[in-house]
Amino acid sequence: MGLAFQTEYGEERGGGGLIEDTGSVERLFGGGFGIDEGVATTGYQWSFGDLQNAERRQLYQIVKRLRTTRSFLMVEEPSQTEGLNERIHWGMLRGLEVYERINPRDTKWSFKMHDWG
Repeated sequence: MGLAFQTEYGEERGGGGLIEDTGSVERLFGGGFGIDEGVATTGYQWSFGDLQNAERRQLYQIVKRLRTTRSFLMVEEPSQTEGLNERIHWGMLRGLEVYERINPRDTKWSFKMHDWG
């Protein structure tokens, strides 16, 4: 994430892609609909589990710099296999989640991002 951040254990299972519709629909007085088509955009959500203290501190500094207004590149699984293009995400964080202390040495932190375009 950003500065080639990679955890010892990687992402947890359960992350996945999302589709966001930027269009809108409004019911009109006459009973019909006013439709702004917008576009369908994509995104991704994931969790880092079992973050060690040093990893959490490093990730904290990266997230503090990125905030929700700076773009970054996230690669789900970097192996040179089929589907790599779909596993590469460039965009911005969607809100900032609170990290969870599982025990004194392990932290879980979840993220969501908007893909650009």
